[in-house]
Amino acid sequence: MSFSTFLFTAFTKAQHPERLYVRVLQQVDPTTTLEDDADCFQMLCQKYNNNNIPIDKHNTTAASSNQPSPFDCQHYKSHIEIVTLDARHAQGPCDARSKLSALIEHDYLHAHDNQHRLTPVDANQDYCLQTDSHMDFSHDFDTRLIHMHQRARNERAVLSTYVAPMEQTDQDPTEVPHLCMISWTSSPHFPHL
Repeated sequence: MSFSTFLFTAFTKAQHPERLYVRVLQQVDPTTTLEDDADCFQMLCQKYNNNNIPIDKHNTTAASSNQPSPFDCQHYKSHIEIVTLDARHAQGPCDARSKLSALIEHDYLHAHDNQHRLTPVDANQDYCLQTDSHMDFSHDFDTRLIHMHQRARNERAVLSTYVAPMEQTDQDPTEVPHLCMISWTSSPHFPHL
């Protein structure tokens, strides 16, 4: 999945896309012309902007009108911050995630002194989702995740999962992928196994 597709599905599958703010750390090589090294917001606009690709009818915001509206990337421009790093100096996905986490902390600490980066920063942004660009979203993921978090009855709860293959998106939400297989064997060191 390309990053433009990732952004498109994030905004079109959210029940309340107007409440979604996305910070992207793109690691690109500015010396190439490869599509993977193009600016992800520009690619979003080129690929999906008003190209007669309707917003998903399952999305209740779009479904409130009789006709699904075409996607307009400019409508979401203020909801997306792109942080670009030269891929030739990249240090892997864990380093990229730590940079994004540092930006989230910075915005939290500077929410009221106009030094924040992603706007608006206010009390209504109580939730943060960290994911990778090769992930897909289930329909209404935004409200479903908030509901799951509220069911934990702990404001500091962290929801985590090993994601299922994209083919299983929007299937039975009670099924989760298994991370490992355990097999018991006999061993002279552990005869009870």
